[in-house]
Amino acid sequence: MTGTLISSSEKKYFFDTYAIIEVIKNNPSYQKYMEEDLLTGVLNYAEFYYWYLKNKEKAQSIGWFRKIRDELLKLEVRDVIEGMKIRFENIKRKLSFVDCVGYAMARRRNLLFLTGDPGFRGMPDVEYVSKS
Repeated sequence: MTGTLISSSEKKYFFDTYAIIEVIKNNPSYQKYMEEDLLTGVLNYAEFYYWYLKNKEKAQSIGWFRKIRDELLKLEVRDVIEGMKIRFENIKRKLSFVDCVGYAMARRRNLLFLTGDPGFRGMPDVEYVSKS
């Protein structure tokens, strides 16, 4: 997949796990995304749940589980296959399995991939937000 698929007037986002967590933590760098539909995939949902368990953020995060679950995009085999192609083609960037599948899901659905992972900086259809 090459080229930009998204026009600036129709921006919608696929939130990777890091972006979800930063929105929940009210990171000022993610302020402009806080009112967006929190679209993501089941693998990112699983990573978020792991973060929740690890950080014991139960009181602050419980409402987010329902909100995110209601916005989950369906994972398809073609998303996994495309994600692994992306991971292989960008092996030097050391991108994670989950992020590559999410990126593939986002691109196929004409969503911008919202991430703080510097490995995705400069890739098509990515909105990179620094971790500051």
